[in-house]
Amino acid sequence: MHRPLESDMQCSGGPGSRHYYPGLQTAISTNTPHRRCGACPQQEWRRRRQQTQMTAQGAATLVLGGMSPDLIIDQVATHGGATRVGLDLLEQRGAEKALCDAIRETTQATRMLGQALKNEKA
Repeated sequence: MHRPLESDMQCSGGPGSRHYYPGLQTAISTNTPHRRCGACPQQEWRRRRQQTQMTAQGAATLVLGGMSPDLIIDQVATHGGATRVGLDLLEQRGAEKALCDAIRETTQATRMLGQALKNEKA
């Protein structure tokens, strides 16, 4: 049974590494157009989206199965390679902090909305 990836994400260091979120972001964004545009035929866009989803699911499965995120990244991000360049850029721009902040704020807003709804019913 598949569980939503969000249920296993933790902002305090991620599931084991400061590289987890940037690595996941790279997996999600690899071979995916930044936006849907007329230059990308519908079938090609769908293929790229499916490939991206499979890549992200594979990485998440490895992490959730206990494999170190650093080990996964070391296996796919060769020194000077495209993946390493992407990971470094995400790290420089604070992608991990932004993702953690977004998850934290979303969780807080959900709790507040839930409490407001609960109070409204009472």
